[in-house]
Amino acid sequence: MKTDTRDKILKIIEENGSDSPGRLARTLGISTQAIHRHLKKLVQSGEISRHGTPPSVFYKRVYSEERENRHTFPELERHLEQVLQKNYFYVAPSGERLSGVKGFQSWCLNTNQHSGFRSLAKRYCEQQKTLEKHFVNGLVPSLHKIRSTFERSYLDGLVYQDFWSIPQFGKTRLGHFVTLGKSGQRIDAVQLLAEWGVELIEGYIKQNKIQAVAFAPHSITRKLNFLKTYAGFLNLKLPHVAFVKASLDGTPVAQKTLTKLSERVKNARDTLFVKDSQVPFEKVLIIDDALGSGATMNELAKKLKEKSVSQVFGFAIVGSYKGFEVIPEV
Repeated sequence: MKTDTRDKILKIIEENGSDSPGRLARTLGISTQAIHRHLKKLVQSGEISRHGTPPSVFYKRVYSEERENRHTFPELERHLEQVLQKNYFYVAPSGERLSGVKGFQSWCLNTNQHSGFRSLAKRYCEQQKTLEKHFVNGLVPSLHKIRSTFERSYLDGLVYQDFWSIPQFGKTRLGHFVTLGKSGQRIDAVQLLAEWGVELIEGYIKQNKIQAVAFAPHSITRKLNFLKTYAGFLNLKLPHVAFVKASLDGTPVAQKTLTKLSERVKNARDTLFVKDSQVPFEKVLIIDDALGSGATMNELAKKLKEKSVSQVFGFAIVGSYKGFEVIPEV
């Protein structure tokens, strides 16, 4: 009977191209609990694939030639496997989230580099050791980049939690999660980012005796306001200084659409404002999601110092690896 049900499920999915658990249950006249048990086993065996999240979940057939063409990867040394399990994260073109060795294998396949899997894994792990040298107390100090990029820096300290991406291997785990939260509008991704960052931010606040925080305003309005949601999950016990974005003629221009540093500086200078007429704090921390050119962060610091704030510090979840190159995706 179980085999009969399994075959019927596969036949229906194949005939329809794809199908949902609810429709399958109604077609076969069985409970949703039973259909989910069958679907789980079929996914595990590689005969079907699951797409979407509740309530919009669909299953597609994985044909035999696809399963037969799956690449077999060599085993890795334990220390390489441990580094990958700890650090690597990948979002496949289908949207599937994969971490560790499995994620690295998927990246190798999707970028047609699977033949060099072992050497790439070694290179990735070597790069992780190099990256560790940039971190101090879990954060990447980056004030020197601002000072070398702009004629004048208005920041007294600047850190980010991780790099946005790294050479050859693309986005880091935090880089992927910022994209999921901001462009993908996933609140669960924002919540995880807050959980991973709150202790580091609180430590930075304590270290620098910061009295208030401010969150950079977004250029474009989205249904899920990333930084407002992030602030809620952080739940920092400090007063907030509010920034507002006010464009000429009410036409918003996203920073990510501007490729020249001078354009980004002008955009930030002419459209960002401190909401209150006075800011009664000596030390303020600005929090942003991604630090690309650094123009927004530096201009926000300038606006605060024009309000008699003595010292301004900056924190970003992710930042560029080399100079302050543009991060186009967020």
